[in-house]
This record gives sequence, C-alpha cells and structure tokens, in this order.
Amino acid sequence: MNFSVVIMVLAAIAGAVGFEVLVGLTMNVMLKRDQSDSDAAGLLGS
Repeated sequence: MNFSVVIMVLAAIAGAVGFEVLVGLTMNVMLKRDQSDSDAAGLLGS
C-alpha cells in the first residue's frame, strides 16, 4: 500500500469527522437559540 494513499485515507476520515463535529456544533447553537437547553441536549444525546 502506498504511503500517499494512507495519508489520503486518514485525511478523508479526519475531514469527515471534523465536518460532522462542525455540523453538530452548529446544530447545537441553533437549537439553543430556538429551544431550551434540555431539548437540545436530548436531541444530541440520541
């Protein structure tokens, strides 16, 4: 397996995880603006 391929795979995984975290934080902020903290925490927990 090529070293560059390993780096590309790791970068893709890190990018996907980072994107999910970013979306999660954005959703959390939006929910906290619209709803109570308990509702936002319940949605994140599920």
